[in-house]
Amino acid sequence: MKKFILSVLVVLVVIAAAGEICGAKVEIQSETTKVLINPENIKDSRVLLYFDISEMPLGEETFIDFATLNIKAKVSGDITGTIEVLPVLTEWNTRGDLTWSNPWTKPGGDYGDQVKAGRYSLKSEYNEKEISIDISEIVRDWISGLTNNNGIIVKLAEDDVSLSKVEYSMDFTEASIEVFFAKISQEKNQD
Repeated sequence: MKKFILSVLVVLVVIAAAGEICGAKVEIQSETTKVLINPENIKDSRVLLYFDISEMPLGEETFIDFATLNIKAKVSGDITGTIEVLPVLTEWNTRGDLTWSNPWTKPGGDYGDQVKAGRYSLKSEYNEKEISIDISEIVRDWISGLTNNNGIIVKLAEDDVSLSKVEYSMDFTEASIEVFFAKISQEKNQD
């Protein structure tokens, strides 16, 4: 069952020569969640999430202000740990044969540019808490067609995988993305 929630965060109606500007927020629940377990190092396991954005009220005049991934997470055993979120480059969400090495060109998943990665550093002094990770660049690339929406991969930072004292716990049962956007209408107000 797909959950799609549209809530108006702020509606700005500015009547000017440029037209009308309306701002809103869309929250989309994860449609598909899969775990990739590294057979050689369970700590290097990754989570794949797919969000169907096809029903978002978008158009040529839509500007994505920012987007966040919302999950629950906890780190213990060290002062901080870093979670990374990257775009997935290979279609996976309809496959039944998903493993650490299949259908990927490299084990653990084919994921995109580290520059566009969302990162969140979590301190061990906190109990499990809801965190929001900036994935604006990833969502903008999906909307613009620069990359296909094959979902995202959530993984530990490479440095944290090699540290034996960092322990993570993440809850994806209510994973969602929130997309804040503005629509600009070029229609002028007629007298």
